[in-house]
Amino acid sequence: MKRYSIQFGKILLGLLVMATAVLWTGRTACATTIYDGTEGYTSQTPYNDRLNSYVVGSGSTDFDSEFGIYKTYIISHDGVNETRPITLKKGALHVTMYGFQGATGAATIYSDAVCTKEAAKINLTSNCTQTASGSYMDAATFQISKTQTYYIRFTNTSGGTGLFQFSSQQYDGSNRKLTSKKLLSYVDVPNGATYFCVEAKKDGYITLKPDFCSNGYKKVAGDISMTLLDVNKKAISTSKKIGNGTEDFADKAVYAVKAGTYWVKVSTDQQRLFTLSCKQTAVKEQGSAKVKKPTVMKKDTWYKGLCTWEDTTSKGDYFSFTLKKAATVTITLKGDVTSGKLTGTVTGNKVNGSYTGLYLKNVGSQSTWKVATKSSQKLPAGTYYIKIAKDTKKSNGYYKLRYSAK
Repeated sequence: MKRYSIQFGKILLGLLVMATAVLWTGRTACATTIYDGTEGYTSQTPYNDRLNSYVVGSGSTDFDSEFGIYKTYIISHDGVNETRPITLKKGALHVTMYGFQGATGAATIYSDAVCTKEAAKINLTSNCTQTASGSYMDAATFQISKTQTYYIRFTNTSGGTGLFQFSSQQYDGSNRKLTSKKLLSYVDVPNGATYFCVEAKKDGYITLKPDFCSNGYKKVAGDISMTLLDVNKKAISTSKKIGNGTEDFADKAVYAVKAGTYWVKVSTDQQRLFTLSCKQTAVKEQGSAKVKKPTVMKKDTWYKGLCTWEDTTSKGDYFSFTLKKAATVTITLKGDVTSGKLTGTVTGNKVNGSYTGLYLKNVGSQSTWKVATKSSQKLPAGTYYIKIAKDTKKSNGYYKLRYSAK
């Protein structure tokens, strides 16, 4: 069991603490009883079902307000331990616990029904923070390694009857489907990777944009590593660090894809709480797959193309343009590449061999080449050919190509 000190949310329970403490004064419980905090301790209606925890982001995409929501239970403990099942998701569990009027005890979470495998524990002792009313309070965030049913056991070490408040919220780190809406997720090193499913409806490219959260209220610097996988979760791209930190990496990932189902693997070297969304952009490829029948380009016109996992490094997209007279030619290649590199090769009349001076290797990158011969800054009249291809099997990207002649 590993306990984390990072706290992502704030909890506003002062009024509930004072009201409950006042109501408890002078009462004597005859059994250990749990009350749903939504109805309140004053309802006198015991809660006898399994417990729940609030999952941040399940109610809306207004995460600032979501982080202030907890699921709360009041435990009137007469010394007889009470154990309840609770379903928790892989990710993180943030817990806040009060022991009113000096009550001490613990809430221990087990991964098995017989309560032998401890997964997390919050312990109220005289060393914990003490409120003005004399109540003990502690808060912590715990790593939850697997989505399953857990068991919470409440114990009382006060030597008599004690009243406790147990509040929790979760940060979901389970595998889920990505859409255009922001999805809140949590990744931790002991949890391993988290996988997100993406269903590409058309050929084109997908854009994955993470934002990182701290304390539940503001964006902070951070990064995660992303890898594009096929439907069987086999890697079809290189792993790339994506974020908004001080290092030189992109703040989003862009992958060219054919229509189909994909997975995105997300891993990290430390705890990360982040939102992630997926935007899909359809692209009709304009390059030719046949070297002998290239796409004939018009001057000053952009042509779109994709280099996906299915494409080989030996073949590519083929284009051509023809000069009726000598001209100064500029070829521009721009686009988005998260995995590997795309290269542009030019051949043609009076070009000695082939020239590979065009390349893309980042999101939002651009490469420009002013074509020239050894003897002139102008290209002579004739037909010239451009090939756009991948440098390795796992290279991947979306591009736009144009030529101008003056």
